[in-house]
Amino acid sequence: MTRDIEEFTNAFKGGMGAIISHGPSELHLTKDHLSGVDVVITLNNAILKVRSLALDIPVFTMQKDSGEGRSDLSQYETKGTTCTCLMCDETCTGKQRPALPETLLIHKPESHLCFHDYSKRVEFDHKRFNILWSYPSIISAIYIMSLFGIEKVKYLCFDGICGYSHDDTADGKTIRATETPEEKPRRKTEYAVIKALLSVSQKYRDMDAEWIIPLEKEE
Repeated sequence: MTRDIEEFTNAFKGGMGAIISHGPSELHLTKDHLSGVDVVITLNNAILKVRSLALDIPVFTMQKDSGEGRSDLSQYETKGTTCTCLMCDETCTGKQRPALPETLLIHKPESHLCFHDYSKRVEFDHKRFNILWSYPSIISAIYIMSLFGIEKVKYLCFDGICGYSHDDTADGKTIRATETPEEKPRRKTEYAVIKALLSVSQKYRDMDAEWIIPLEKEE
């Protein structure tokens, strides 16, 4: 059954949320990093690591992006009503198939047809937040956390945004490489854009923020 994001308004009022990306440091993510957290939103492939932690709090898996280039619901009339983006395959790097008890978050204009058979499916639309459809998933998650009524957000495994190249070490701990040299310039540009969006986002500033890069523990 598909629900609308509005149904979750103030569902976690006054609580703490976590938004988790899939930078290389996710290898070292543990339950301890989520102490005190009431609700989690994972971005794209980050759900695979979070799923392995078997958390006992609500987990929302955001699979926002479409491979078909849809930016508006009207495009379903011209591009068809069958999902052919191939991103719904669990082997695809763009989307990950959800698994119960996770709640799936879908951006309606882009991915309205994706995972339509999933029982815990929630659609949202950037128009509701008065932001561009093309804004990245982290911005979507921030607005949804605000809608949830969250007061503080932990941002985990955003290695690039936090200034780590994937060849760097932090406090002597290796952040393992997952990108090719050809990908790094594009990623660097993406990180700069996200930082700029955060700097002007009132929703981001309205919630306390803690940025965390999980590090490998010494034996």
